[in-house]
Amino acid sequence: MGDPDADTDNPVLKEEQDAQVKPKHPDFKRKDRNSLWLGKDEKWVLPKLEGLQFDVPTAISKKGDGGEPCNDLVQNYANWWDNRLNKRNAKAPDFKHKETGKGLWLDSSSEWVLEKLPPPLKPKQSVDTERTLVS
Repeated sequence: MGDPDADTDNPVLKEEQDAQVKPKHPDFKRKDRNSLWLGKDEKWVLPKLEGLQFDVPTAISKKGDGGEPCNDLVQNYANWWDNRLNKRNAKAPDFKHKETGKGLWLDSSSEWVLEKLPPPLKPKQSVDTERTLVS
C-alpha cells in the first residue's frame, strides 16, 4: 500500500504514506474539510510537523477499561442500575447510570471492578396479571 513513487530518500514520508488506510486518502484534513496530500515536493513541511498535536478522532471503547466510569461504579454503586443478570440483549451494558443513562460494559479487563462490587441481585419476578385475583 502507499505511493509507489514516494521519495526513497525520506523514510518518514515513505512510512507515513505506507501507513495510510487507502493510498488516495489525504495526509491531512482541515476542519473546513479541505485536504492536503504530501508528496516529494513538500519536504519543507515535515520538520514543521514534528512535535505538533493533531485533532484526531478516536473510537470510544464501550468496554470497561478501568477509567472514570469504573471508578464511579465502585465508589457510588447506588447510582448505577445493575443489569448483569437481567439483560434483554446480550450487547446491553452491564451497568447503567441512573442520572446520565450512560452504559458501562465490563469484561475480563475489569476484574478489579467485579471484586469490589456486591454480587448481582436476582431479577425481580414480574406479576402475572392474568392469574392475579382481584377482589
